[in-house]
Amino acid sequence: MRFRWILPLLLFLACRPAAEDHRADASRLVLMNLNAEFLWDGVAPEEGKIDFPWKGSREKAEAHMADVAEIIRAHDPDVVHLAEVENRRALDTFNDKFLADSGYRTYFVPGMDTATGQDVALLSRVELEKISRDSRRGRSGGTQKGVSKHYVATLTAGDLRLGLVGIHLLARPGNQSRVEPREAQADAVRRMARDLADRGRSVIVWGDFNDFDDRTRDRSGNRPITRVMEWIRGLDPDDPHDDLFNVTERLPRQQRYTNGRDAIDHVLISPDLVPRLLEVEISHDHDPRAVTNHFPIIIHLRVAVGG
Repeated sequence: MRFRWILPLLLFLACRPAAEDHRADASRLVLMNLNAEFLWDGVAPEEGKIDFPWKGSREKAEAHMADVAEIIRAHDPDVVHLAEVENRRALDTFNDKFLADSGYRTYFVPGMDTATGQDVALLSRVELEKISRDSRRGRSGGTQKGVSKHYVATLTAGDLRLGLVGIHLLARPGNQSRVEPREAQADAVRRMARDLADRGRSVIVWGDFNDFDDRTRDRSGNRPITRVMEWIRGLDPDDPHDDLFNVTERLPRQQRYTNGRDAIDHVLISPDLVPRLLEVEISHDHDPRAVTNHFPIIIHLRVAVGG
């Protein structure tokens, strides 16, 4: 018979366990973007070549973890993008010791930044379908460069089929020598996001972009010297209708700062997600000198129950 494979496939799909979903409110998905500032565990051997006050001390590192966990608990997000994570061991220690009752599963893909030792990671109450790295290199002028700290992930929550690109781009937004390298990274990120959109995913690109958005000006009124935000936002340069939306556009300009008085962390979402955007906040509740020097961006998306 030509279609003898259909019955086994249907039986497989029927028997396959449903993805875990531990959201408290099925009608919304709450996401947080947070640079945790060296979320290390203090256990040797430690990653990277940069010193900071809690490096080499398990006690101090775990005190820092506890403070970062309080930021997360205060907003109770369902999905958390974390930048500046040391490794899988540190991420699991953070989740197991300080967020044990929060329902998160950890997701980690090792990066390539050996100088800082930093990686990006996810905590999620919704089981991911896939998470991976993308080895492609972008181009700007004569420079080709990949993204050393990133992941590409997919998840489904209700009727939301999301594609997430979590990033931490090259630092120093005012450094002229880093314009082409960071633009090359942006070119790679744009193509990762376009691939997700082409597969029918609603796209979110989020993380520490280390750059300013000329279209959505921050509290300090910074103007970028790169085309990083323009390129990532644009997805397909020939299609203005697919441009990503910077969620902080929903906030008064005086609230648009994530590092000092500047906004270098961003959450960009597909146009189809904009009508679902229920709330946007940049929380300035913690002391940036005592915990992390970045403030989190929190968004709430509407989800169709039973979708």
